[in-house]
Amino acid sequence: AALAGMVQKRMAGAMVAREMEKAMKERQ
Repeated sequence: AALAGMVQKRMAGAMVAREMEKAMKERQ
């Protein structure tokens, strides 16, 4: 269960990072 939670967190973090990158590109 702990391992699945870590994987889920990592995937969520990657999605957030991607969204932040998109937002920064749109701002410029």
